[in-house]
Amino acid sequence: PHRFHHPSLLPARPGEEVSLADSESRHLRDVLRLGAGSAVVVFDGAAAWIATVISTGTPESGGAVRLRLE
Repeated sequence: PHRFHHPSLLPARPGEEVSLADSESRHLRDVLRLGAGSAVVVFDGAAAWIATVISTGTPESGGAVRLRLE
């Protein structure tokens, strides 16, 4: 799966939702064209989680991608 950086995932638990930064969100949504249900890896340098994309926002709104940690 594709990997995305998040500045801080600790403490995190399975089922928790996190948002990606604008640049990471744009890359996931507009370059890779991933959508809801896609599996990705999110990491912060100390930990890494498998996550599922739950929403991608829109390019027009600049909405952040939301992920659910697995």
